[in-house]
Amino acid sequence: MTPNAENLPPQTLRLLCREVSLLSSDPPDGIKVFPNDEDVTDLQVALEGPEGTPYAGGVFRMKL
Repeated sequence: MTPNAENLPPQTLRLLCREVSLLSSDPPDGIKVFPNDEDVTDLQVALEGPEGTPYAGGVFRMKL
């Protein structure tokens, strides 16, 4: 377990693991999720820019 995860209450850690698993297996359209198998608190995502906006065609990565 990583230092970040060690600071989380067990109930919060279970909820976070469940949510990350759901997002990874069935992400919303235009979103890709890249979980870190070694650190559940390190979640990276890529958002596709919506059509009809100045962001269309772009991919925007972020760390949550």
